[in-house]
This record gives sequence, C-alpha cells and structure tokens, in this order.
Amino acid sequence: MKRKNHIKTNSSRTIKKSFPRFLSLIVMSLLGVLVFTGLQATSPDMLNTLDRYYDKQNVYDIKIISTMGLVDEDIESLQKIKKIKEIEGSYSKDVLINDSESEYVINISSLPDNINKIELIEGHLPLNENEIVVEENFINKTNYKLGDTITINDDDFTNKELTIVGTILSPLYFNNTVVNQTRGTSTLGTGSVNYYSYIPKSNFNQEYYTSIYITIENAIEETTSKEKYLNIIEEISSQIDNIKNSQEDKRYNSIYNEALEEIEKSEKNAQEELNEAKEKLDKAKKELDKAKKELTNSKKELDTFKSELTKAKKELDKSKEEYQQALKEYNIKESEIQSNIELLKNNISNIENLLPSLDKTSEEYTTYYNQLIELKKQQSNLELLNKAKTSLIKGEKEYNTNYSLYQKYLKEYNKGLSSYNKGLTEYEDGLKEYEEGKEKLSKEIADAKEELNTIKQPTWYIYNRSDNQTYASYINQTKSIKNLSLIFPLVFYAVAILVSLISMNRMVEDDRGEIGTLKSLGFSNQEIISKYIRFSLLATLIGGIIGTIIGLTAIPYLIFIIYRLLFILPNFHMGLNLKISIASILIAILCICGATIITATKVLKEKPATLMRPKAPSSGKTIIIEKIKIIWNHINFSKKITIRNIFRYKKRVMVTIIGITGCTALMLCGFGIKDSIVDITHMQYGKTFIYDGIVYTNDIKLEEIPNIFNNSMIKDYTISEQITGTLNESDITMLITDNQKELSKIINTVNKNNNKVTLSTNEVLITDKIADIYNISKGDTITILDSNKNKYEFKVSDIVKNYIGHYIYLDKTTLEQYKEYKPNTIFFDTYKELNIKEQEKLSSELLKNDSIINVIHSETLIVPAICYNH
Repeated sequence: MKRKNHIKTNSSRTIKKSFPRFLSLIVMSLLGVLVFTGLQATSPDMLNTLDRYYDKQNVYDIKIISTMGLVDEDIESLQKIKKIKEIEGSYSKDVLINDSESEYVINISSLPDNINKIELIEGHLPLNENEIVVEENFINKTNYKLGDTITINDDDFTNKELTIVGTILSPLYFNNTVVNQTRGTSTLGTGSVNYYSYIPKSNFNQEYYTSIYITIENAIEETTSKEKYLNIIEEISSQIDNIKNSQEDKRYNSIYNEALEEIEKSEKNAQEELNEAKEKLDKAKKELDKAKKELTNSKKELDTFKSELTKAKKELDKSKEEYQQALKEYNIKESEIQSNIELLKNNISNIENLLPSLDKTSEEYTTYYNQLIELKKQQSNLELLNKAKTSLIKGEKEYNTNYSLYQKYLKEYNKGLSSYNKGLTEYEDGLKEYEEGKEKLSKEIADAKEELNTIKQPTWYIYNRSDNQTYASYINQTKSIKNLSLIFPLVFYAVAILVSLISMNRMVEDDRGEIGTLKSLGFSNQEIISKYIRFSLLATLIGGIIGTIIGLTAIPYLIFIIYRLLFILPNFHMGLNLKISIASILIAILCICGATIITATKVLKEKPATLMRPKAPSSGKTIIIEKIKIIWNHINFSKKITIRNIFRYKKRVMVTIIGITGCTALMLCGFGIKDSIVDITHMQYGKTFIYDGIVYTNDIKLEEIPNIFNNSMIKDYTISEQITGTLNESDITMLITDNQKELSKIINTVNKNNNKVTLSTNEVLITDKIADIYNISKGDTITILDSNKNKYEFKVSDIVKNYIGHYIYLDKTTLEQYKEYKPNTIFFDTYKELNIKEQEKLSSELLKNDSIINVIHSETLIVPAICYNH
C-alpha cells in the first residue's frame, strides 16, 4: 500500500516539477480532441439544425408537380396511400412588377395551411384577399415598403392591387441571396425569380394546383437526409409512382374530354348562329323575290303609263300644231282671238239690229245678210279656235299632271329598285359571309380536333427534399465537413503523438536515476510505468475534456457562421454527441498514453545499475560540412553548435520536421482547397464550356430561330438537345448536336493529355469523373435511363475532361436510333463581354418569344458553382 502511495505522491510531484511538459500534453490533447470533436460534431449539428427547422415549419417530404397541373381528384387518390400524413395543394405564379427604377420577377404562392409554414418577421399575415407578405430582401433591396401597393396585371389573380402587410421567411427559400443566388428560374424578365411572396388562396383564379406537398408519417422522427428517412421517402415515392400513370391518364382524359366538349359546344353554338343567319338570309331572299315581283309589276305599269303619256304627248303636240296652223290660216294671233270674237259679236249684233229695218229684197239687205253670215262663220271659227286653245291648255295641264305622277311613280320605282339592289347586295354579302363562316367553322373545328389530338399525356414529377437545389447544396456542405473531419484530425493526432514522444522521452531520460533507484528498491516495471501513465493520462483527460467542450460548442458554431453567407437558418442547434466525445478522448489517450508507454517501456528494459549512471552523451562525429573549410571557417560558434546538434540528434530533428511538415501541410491544404474551388469554375466555364450563354426552349420551330437570334449582341449560336438521365446511380446530361463541328463551338473536348477528341457517329464521348466512378474505359458500352425510363445504349469512343457535373456528348444521328431529335437548348456567343445591364437587356429581348423558357449567362453560373462545390 505504501509502495502505491509513494508512486502516487511521486506522480503528483512530477506534475508540479514538469508542469510545462504536462501543459504541452494538455494542449496537444486539447487540439486533437477539439479539432476531431468540433469537425465531427459540425456535420450532425448542421444537419440537426436544418432538421429541427424543417420539423418546426412542417416542410414537405414529397412534392408533386405535373405538366398539366394537379386537381382535387389527384389529392383524393393520394389520400388512399397509407402512411401519408398530410396533403396540401398549392398555387404559384411568377409575375413582373416595377418600381420607380427597376423591373423584378416575383413568385407569388398561396399561403400554406399546415405544410411549409412560413415565419413572420414583421407586420402580420394577410387577412384579406388584397394583402400580400414578401420576403425581407424585397423590402431591403427595392423601393417598396410595408403599406405600399403592388399592382399585378395578370388574370390569374382576383385582386390585382395587393398591399404589403408583412415580411416573412419561408423554409423553401433559405439560400442567402447576398452571394448572387436567385430564387429559381422563370420565363419572365431576365429569366430569374428575384423574390418570393405569399397571398391567400382565395385570391388565385386558377382551376388547378401548381404543386402538391406531402408529409409522411414517422418521417419527422428521423433526421432529414439520413438513410432511415430516405428509405421512408423512397417507400412512399414508390407507392405514388404506382398510381402516377392512372392519374396522368385521368387528367389527360379530363382535359381531352373538357376540350372536346368545349369544341362541340363551340361548334354547336357556331352552327346555331349559322342556321339563324341562314334563316334570316332565306327570309330576306323571300322578301327580295316578293319585292322583285312587285318591282316587275310596277315597271310594267310605268311602261304602260309612259306609253300612254307618249301617245298623249304626240296628240297634244299634233293639236298644238293644228292650232298653230289654224292661227296661221286665220292670220291671227292667239292673243287676239278673244278680242276678235267680242268684235265679231258686236258687228253681228249691229247687223242683226239693222236687217229688220231693211228690205229683204234690197241689195243692201243681201249685202248685210251675207256679211252677217260671214261674220257668224268667222265667229264660229274663232270660237272653235278658242275651244281648241282651252282644250290644249286642259290637255297640257292633264299631261303635265300625269307626267308628274309618272315621275313620282318612277322615283318610287327607282327607290324600290335601289332598296332591292341594296337588299340583294346585302343578301349576297350575307350569303358569302355565311358560306365563309361555314367553311371557317369547318376548318376551325377540324384544326381544333387536330390540335386536340396533339395534347400530350400529362407527366407527374415526384420530388423529395433532395431535389431542392438549396437543400441539396446544404446537405453537400455537411458531407464535405464530415469528410474533412476524417482527415484534418489525423494530422493533429500525429503531431500529438510526436510531441508526446519527445516530451515523455525527455522526461523519462531525466528520471533515469530515479527509475533505476525505484527498480533497485523492488518496484516493478508496471508500478514505475504507472507514474508516467498517470501523468500523461491526467493531461490527456484534462485536455480532452476541455477540447471536447470547446469542440462541441465553438467549432460548429464558428463554421455555421461562415455558412450563413450561403444559407439563412434562424437558430443553430448544438447537440451533445457522447459517442464522438468519448471516441475523441479515447483516441487522444491511445495516442499520447501509447507514446508514453512505448517510451517508458524502452527505458525500463535497462538494468538498475545502468539507469543510475548518467547516460553517455551521443558521440559526436565529423560532419560533411566541417570538411569544407571555406564554408566552416566562416560560420560562428553558435551556429556550428546548432549544425552539429542537427546531425547529432537526428530523431529530434526528424520529429520536428515531421511536426512542422504536418502543420504546413494543413495550411497548404486549406489554401489549396480555396484556390481549387475558385479556379474550378473558371476551368469549367472558361476552358471546357466556351459559350457565353444558354437559352432553354419549349417546342421552338427551327425556322423561327434565325429571327429570334438576329440580335446585335449575339455573334453566333448553336442548336442542341439536352436530355437528363441516370448512369447507374449518378445523374447525367446527354448533350446532342448536329455534328462535331457544332459541338466544338460550345464544348472544348480534350482528353486527359489535352489532346483534341472528335465525336464519332454511333459512339459517344463521356466526361472523366463519371468514367472514374464506374471504371468506364474507351470501347465500353454504357446504359442510360432518361427521366421517362427510356433506355439508351452507347459505345464510348473516348473520355474527355470536365470539372462540374457529368455529361455525355453525341450527335443527332446516334440519338435518332432511339428517338426523334428535338432541339430544346441553344448556346450562344456574344460579340463582347456583357455587363449586368446588357445581360438583362438581352435576356428580356429573347424572353419576349413564347417558345423561350429561360436565358442563363455563363457568368451567373460561376458564383453558384463555387458555393455548390464548396
């Protein structure tokens, strides 16, 4: 018992006496445990932080979108799947808005009921249809503020004047836009969504959901992205995939039947309108025929009337002529007839009065009597002329009256004829319009039915959280940190072992006499070595505990602060990971105490008498540099001692070199990682991808492309098709061009020796990283599955360099063995490097075409790529 107490007492005294060594072991243990524990805890802590935040906001486990929208029937079918906890349909629309300075694309989504709950930062959530909440960046970076009104010109919304009532944070958008990341892509504006917002569902005027969000039972109990969680998601995704086809068919039939019904309804309405128009035309035709008949009768009557007038005019003219002739015969003027009649009456009266007084046998009587006869005759002729004049006047008056009446009837006839001709023209125009409408209706119905047959089968896309780019990037960061935690601590533990070996070796060497004395007094090797084990173990435990505390708290938090440049998460959760803590301390104990045992065991092999004598110093030898007198004689004494000690104590020197090498390697590794992350994007988008921008299209017509890209900023363009798929378990993109010439305009295809590689028909080029992952070589055959599970088999002609993502390059002839070549991507080069405003202007001009979905400039890909690779 006394022997043990003596060792313990000796150990305590040794700690006091060799406290610097004790402190160095504490520091080495602390550093090793701190780095190991900190880096090992960071990844789980970051993952738990995201998991807790997602659990709190009840973020979706599965998201479904469709090319033709989703309806309540889809939700009802999904509700039949067991283990689905909640289902919620959501509306969403991108819109363009303007302030006094700029134009923005803002995504407007419907307020969630229970899934993807948003967090209110300021103000209040919408209470009325005309209210909206926006992300905080929208208020900070635009001229809008709380209380302002946003005007939306879009019929998909009931209320288009929206008042900003609050700012929010959505779990669907936790990427930090400070590093130039966007909120997704859009077909509006410059092709990127700038901000997100939420309004009540009742303000959406849409007939279908944009997406359906699903949460799964028991998924919330598991950590997101972990294997158990992914297995749960995979199981439900498979069940959803089983009903996918039937729901797609139902949706297709619904849309088809609805469109067909609309066509038939339109056809029926149009036909009714045509029939009504035909009835009106037939009625008008009958009225025109009746009017024509009446006009014909009127024409006949007018012609008869005119004929009679002509005859009457001739008789009148003849009477006038006879009257004028009589006047000539009488050599009298028309104006003198009445006065002559009166004169003759007076003369006749005078003679009649004179005759009774005369003898009838007298010559005078005979003379007056003959004169009386002649006067009466003249009187009778003049009266006849006067009657003829009166008759002429009356006849002329009657003729004029009848002529006026004829003119009136003729005018009415002409008016009726004009009305008839107008009606006839209207009828003919109406008949022509009717025939054209009938033909147009037939064509429109035929076109509509033909277009109806072009309706594509709806496609469901089933996504999980990993398909969210921000989420996937965050998970990749946690994995990167986890990988670093397996490498960096090894260096610190290696340094700890080296320092421990040096410290304990010196300590044991200094205690040689004491060790020899203890051995001679009968202390066993185990008892003696326990003194040094206690020394190193206590130092390791103290350093390990302190390192664990700092490592579990400071390191994860500091790293998370750095990652807040990329991600916005409200609170960081630090957990107590006992496994990591215990493991890190045990490793430190194993390294430091192991080094102690090795050092002490080596010394304890010697005999007590040898140990009690001072250890002979290492013998000095003439070093090579001493033989070079020119150099050696010019070195001062202290430096000569240093140089000799380097060659004398080789182990110490090697340990020092290894320690410094390890620390330097860590620093170089850090700088190397930083430089490689920055340079890799420039290598990808400068040396491998040599285009300036990408245009994504939808059903674009090839003949339209030259007009679309007839832009003063665009120098050249290349048409291609991109198909996403999988090779084994890796995502891969197939890039198809017409030929090698077209491919070389956008991709620099070189092998690992920087030799140019050309594209061959019926063969493909594959990028190097995926070739390394699956050990693919030239001449191998690979199998690709696209997103629709279509299978492609290609022979690899060569392997080319690539830095980000996985690609396969082939020409359209190779593709057409499996499917029709349908270009959907156009790469373009510009005449010069465009600034941000020029890029936005070009994007806006291209996006005016309805066939263009998005425009991405290569420069905008560099910062996100850095973040992704980081």
